[in-house]
Amino acid sequence: VAQKELPEGVTPALGPDATALGQIFWYTLEGLDPETGEPVGGWDLDELRTIQDWYVRYALQSAEGISEVASVGGFVREYQVDVDPDAMRAYGVTLTDVFKAVKASNIDVGAKTLELNRVEYFIRGIGFIESVSDIESSVVKVHQNVPILIGQIAKVSLGPATRRGALDKAGAQAVGGVVVARYGDNPLKVIKNVKAKIAETSEALPSKAVIDFGEVSKEQVVLYAENQGFKAYEGPGLNNEAWLAHLRSTPRIDLSSVPSEQAERFARDHGFEAFKGRDVNRVAWLEYLRSIPRSDWPEWVSLEDEWPNWVTISKVTLIPFYDRTGLIYETLGTLNDAISQEILITVIVIIVMVMHLRSGLIISFTLPLAVLLSFIGMKFFGVDANIVALSGIAIAIGAMVDMGIV
Repeated sequence: VAQKELPEGVTPALGPDATALGQIFWYTLEGLDPETGEPVGGWDLDELRTIQDWYVRYALQSAEGISEVASVGGFVREYQVDVDPDAMRAYGVTLTDVFKAVKASNIDVGAKTLELNRVEYFIRGIGFIESVSDIESSVVKVHQNVPILIGQIAKVSLGPATRRGALDKAGAQAVGGVVVARYGDNPLKVIKNVKAKIAETSEALPSKAVIDFGEVSKEQVVLYAENQGFKAYEGPGLNNEAWLAHLRSTPRIDLSSVPSEQAERFARDHGFEAFKGRDVNRVAWLEYLRSIPRSDWPEWVSLEDEWPNWVTISKVTLIPFYDRTGLIYETLGTLNDAISQEILITVIVIIVMVMHLRSGLIISFTLPLAVLLSFIGMKFFGVDANIVALSGIAIAIGAMVDMGIV
């Protein structure tokens, strides 16, 4: 009904089921060394924003209690069509024709069915845009039985959309997300669900090889890769899959000739953990082996050649930088401290001033009972136990102490 009263082209949409106080968790996406946890970078803002928009956001939004996961920072990828006015004039093409052609080239259509040899086949036209060439080959119009393509009257490229803001972390631009809880849900439970989903999602986040060309030349990189049996480059960029396969296999700590219990006992005696999950704790073993002469190594440990110092692995990792869990626990701790301190002060005042222990004990039971009744009333009337409500209860304890003493 309301849409009939809106201007043409305006379509109403439902907003998230949340309030302005629903932002319970913020995080950034950063490139870290998967073994040491040190930041190594290697990812530009465009890549991180694409990972956030098309993978991380949907994964976290599937957690129970989440209303929305909003993306912040970076550059949103878009197909950009820069028209040539002279070419458009020569071919008799208008901007409206270009708009319609681009829109029509990015749809799926159904063509009912086709029966062949008593078998009915469903016909479907899949027309979603997958690359720049798909737009360039789209037909704008037909002139004298000759199709005019978008590539003939415009330059198509993949670039960043106009930005409306940025995310700054420690003085540098970053890409991240804001997790918004549904109205009425328990923030602690929702944050727990989000962290479980992050742990589940993190394993599948992409990695890449990062080379410091301040330490090595391109020719040296190519030569190193050839000596290791793979190509350093694939097209204009690094042969990422080959580099990752090489780096993940070199060096390797071989413990296959010794029982895992013996390796764990040896590592524990020397102050480190032998295994990290199901895998060998490579970093800890390397640090230990490098600290002692090779002649002192256990006979059941073998080590292959190490990585060159100019290359490392960078894995996209979710780094929390705002978690309301801490604020909630601080508020609960403040409420607990307030009750404990006020009970103690009340009992001391009554014993000193009135010299009557029983009166002090009665009041000491009254304060927690009043707080308990407050929570029961909030539960009955549907009032959320949010930070504001808990702070109000903590303040009200002082008034109850005054009344008890009086």
